[in-house]
Amino acid sequence: MVNASMLDIGSFNFKVLLGILVARYIMIVIACGVTKLSTQTYANPIGIMGLHALFCTQSNDVAIGLPIVKAIWPLATNPIDLPGYLILISTMQVIAVNPVCICIVEYGNSKLALEQREEEEDADPDQPEPSLAAKVAIGVITNPLVLGALTGLVFNFGCGRGCLQGGYAGDLLTTIGDAFSFCALFLTGISMHTHKAKKDQKEHDDDDGDDDTEDGEELEDESSMSQLDTTAAIPALVAGKSLALPILIRVLLIALLSSSNSDYSTLLNFGFLYGTLPVASLPVVLANRYNIRPKMIALASVISTFVSMPLLLGAAVLFDSPDSAALNN
Repeated sequence: MVNASMLDIGSFNFKVLLGILVARYIMIVIACGVTKLSTQTYANPIGIMGLHALFCTQSNDVAIGLPIVKAIWPLATNPIDLPGYLILISTMQVIAVNPVCICIVEYGNSKLALEQREEEEDADPDQPEPSLAAKVAIGVITNPLVLGALTGLVFNFGCGRGCLQGGYAGDLLTTIGDAFSFCALFLTGISMHTHKAKKDQKEHDDDDGDDDTEDGEELEDESSMSQLDTTAAIPALVAGKSLALPILIRVLLIALLSSSNSDYSTLLNFGFLYGTLPVASLPVVLANRYNIRPKMIALASVISTFVSMPLLLGAAVLFDSPDSAALNN
């Protein structure tokens, strides 16, 4: 919130934000299309499409991206507020991109639940539930990142940029913001481990239970198909997030930005570096919440982190060199 309240909104080039937003929407279409072709035999293909799209567009902006951007382009020596760009992009991700993916997942789950309800002989009467749009809207509005960012923007426009830069309120919010990076990384690691363990225990309990033979055969068939599909799905997800997205962002920024701009090279390098950031913990959380390939998504998130780190290191060293401007000519 304090970061959003201190931003000089008028100093940002909104073509950069537009390029990154369009690149993410294109990745959603690509991820959904590829997933649809490969998951037609699954019980919830639409839910898998939404989860894969979220994986390919989600980035760990604050916990990993913000320290790296501050180290490469510090505000003291760089005329462009690239950490501010990162904060705006992160807010834009939560408001404009995540709801699209979550809407696809919710639609797939609702459709699957309706089909299962119709197949049941003794189904309970339909109970009124919130609409899909209402569920997504409530989830977005109650998201802490959205609330904090929107509150910061209200302070920005209502009270001015300096209202939270000093005093006890500013010091307190700055300390809380600095501690968020560690908490976010800790949440990512502990979510992967505990949710995976719970899922394994649940599968073990299901195997020891008195399930029907047909249900057991369907579960076994789906499990074997999932094991075969994981071999191709994980590399595809990691390649889409760590390779295709940064290239797509760079291509769109080249098309949108003017080469005569003095910040042209820096903005292109920032866009590519941003695209290589590893995936955040949200896909893992949603995979366990909706029970959609939780173990595969957790493994893909870990692999994405290890793949992204060499790319981030190489890009950081390359963009920090004196000859980095020549790469964009």
